[in-house]
Amino acid sequence: MINKNTGEIEISEVKVGPKFRKRNFIESSLYAQVIHEESITYSRYVLKPQKIDNEIFAVVLYFKQEEQLEFVSLSILPDQKMPSWENWSKEEQLQKKRANDKWLEKQLGPPPYKYGWGELSSLYDPRSATSTITIRYLLSTEE
Repeated sequence: MINKNTGEIEISEVKVGPKFRKRNFIESSLYAQVIHEESITYSRYVLKPQKIDNEIFAVVLYFKQEEQLEFVSLSILPDQKMPSWENWSKEEQLQKKRANDKWLEKQLGPPPYKYGWGELSSLYDPRSATSTITIRYLLSTEE
C-alpha cells in the first residue's frame, strides 16, 4: 500500500520512501532478497518478486550516489515470474500497463499522482519494452 501523505510503500514489512537511504536498505531484510545489483551513476537493486497489497510485483530500487532513494520501479507479475525476453510480448506488456493503472487507481484514486514528496506514474516504455509503475522521490539534501 502506498501512503499518499508520506510516499512510503511497504515492501516485505519494510517501509520504503523519500527518507529511505541505501544504508537503511542494506541493514533491512530486503537486502537479502536482492537477485541482481549494479552500480554505475546510481545503485540499482532488483528484488525477488514481492507481495504488495495482495499482488505480486517485480521491484527495483534506485539509489543516487549520495545514497538517497531516487525511485522505485514496480510491475505486476500476473504469473508471479520475473520477466524475460523469452516470454515477452507487446500485448502482455500492454495488459500489464492496464493492471498497473488499475492497481494505482485502487491505491490512490484517479491520476495525476503528484505530491509534495514526489510523483507516481504508470507507463509503457517502448524503448525498454516494459510497463512499470514508477515512484519518483524529490531529492533532498536533508538526512
